[in-house]
Amino acid sequence: MLNKRYWKVHDFDFIQVRYLNKDKELKFVDKRNKQMLVHGKDVIDKLPPSFKHRETIYFDRTKPIPKQILELDQEKAQNIKRYKMRYLIEKKFRIDDI
Repeated sequence: MLNKRYWKVHDFDFIQVRYLNKDKELKFVDKRNKQMLVHGKDVIDKLPPSFKHRETIYFDRTKPIPKQILELDQEKAQNIKRYKMRYLIEKKFRIDDI
């Protein structure tokens, strides 16, 4: 009785790193192989929108970033600065009540 209960719960061999039940081992291997086929496919979808739509996310990190992409990034940074300045100027106008 105790022996059956023990083997019902303890069905994994940590030395050989596999299930003792061959059917369970085959199911696990099949499941793992299916997961390996789709692993990493949705990594871009999990990113925040600011990174998801960024052009540089698709380039190899070990190579230098192309000039066109650097120019786009600089243009975006300038737009952000411009709108920040606009907000500050409008705030000053509101405070001065012009």
